[in-house]
Amino acid sequence: MENKIYKVNNKEFSVLKNARIKNKNIKIAILNGEELCSKSMFIQEMIRQFNLPMKNTNNFDGFLDWMRDLEWIHEQEIVVVIYNFDNCIEDSGKKEIIKMFGQMILPFWEKEVEEVVMGGKRRNFNVYLVD
Repeated sequence: MENKIYKVNNKEFSVLKNARIKNKNIKIAILNGEELCSKSMFIQEMIRQFNLPMKNTNNFDGFLDWMRDLEWIHEQEIVVVIYNFDNCIEDSGKKEIIKMFGQMILPFWEKEVEEVVMGGKRRNFNVYLVD
């Protein structure tokens, strides 16, 4: 299992969604990049989508901690879809989002969870940036 960030167009994602994501035990969070004008707005939407037990959208470390917990999410696979990613946030914010997933969240669920969480189990966790 390799957790990854995929940059795809609408047509590619539609084919993938119909072939792979349909009718599975998957938690899907769908965000619209055009509505995410700041990192704080991104975190706020992720809090809502994942029912994270936090309110402070400026607490980036707390957000990362909860995204590497998710014990209340029972689905074995997690997919985050960000439509209109190129229209989302400013360039530095986009880089932070990619770095956050690519270096901290996805590797955790790919392997680290078994090393740092008692009884922790790996999960497929992929991100699709759709434009």
